[in-house]
Amino acid sequence: MGIFQNLRNIGIRIYSAINLLSGTIHFPNPVRNVTFNIAAPKLNREVVAISVHDILGRKILTTEKTFSENTIQFNLPEVLNIGIYMVTISYNGESKNLRIIKK
Repeated sequence: MGIFQNLRNIGIRIYSAINLLSGTIHFPNPVRNVTFNIAAPKLNREVVAISVHDILGRKILTTEKTFSENTIQFNLPEVLNIGIYMVTISYNGESKNLRIIKK
C-alpha cells in the first residue's frame, strides 16, 4: 500500500504545480511607456524567472522578480522599439507566454 500512497502524493504535487500560473494576466496591453503589470493569483511572494523575446525569437533580457500581493510591476527596456514582444514567466518547471504590444 505504501507505493500507491507515494504515487498518489506525487500526483497531487504535480497537479498543484501545473496550475500555479493559471489565471495569470497582464495589463495594460498595449504598453504605452515601458511599464506593465503581471498578476498571478497563485504566486504571492514567489520568485519567478522572466524573459523577454522579440517577435523573431531573439532574447532581449532575462531576470527574476518576486510577486508581491500576487502582482509584479515590470519595466521593459527603454530602448525597445515599437512592436510585439513575448514575455515568458517560468516557475517550478511551468511556463506562461504573454504577448505584449509596445506602442
